[in-house]
Amino acid sequence: MSAANFSINGLFSYYKNGYSISYCDSSNAFNSSKVSDLISRWKLGGQRFPAQVVRFGTCTDASAWVAIPP
Repeated sequence: MSAANFSINGLFSYYKNGYSISYCDSSNAFNSSKVSDLISRWKLGGQRFPAQVVRFGTCTDASAWVAIPP
């Protein structure tokens, strides 16, 4: 499969045991520098990624590092 045919469907927060995360642990804050190489490769404008971060990335502080297209 080529990269052109690959997309991210969602960012659903789950623990390894399968339970969903219902609150944010402020002592374990999201660090965008850990994924900066990925973010720079994703074409955010018009793609689904920013909307998925806002909808499901409750612990990410998404507004600090993702611009949502109009």
